[in-house]
Amino acid sequence: MINTGTIPHESKEGNALLYRVKINSNSYVYKSKDESMEIISSMPVEARIVYEKETYLDWMLNMLSLKN
Repeated sequence: MINTGTIPHESKEGNALLYRVKINSNSYVYKSKDESMEIISSMPVEARIVYEKETYLDWMLNMLSLKN
């Protein structure tokens, strides 16, 4: 579940907007070929989300009722 609000975050690299995400999983250790990682509470992560069915432009036009 992705929360609808954002959380502002300031660091020496600059400002960022973060989203709070709730993850439910059977396992909190994730493995790839070369390494494994344990997911812990309040752990910061970076995610790249790929939208295959709708572009940001399509979403925005739909929100503005300019496209069906």
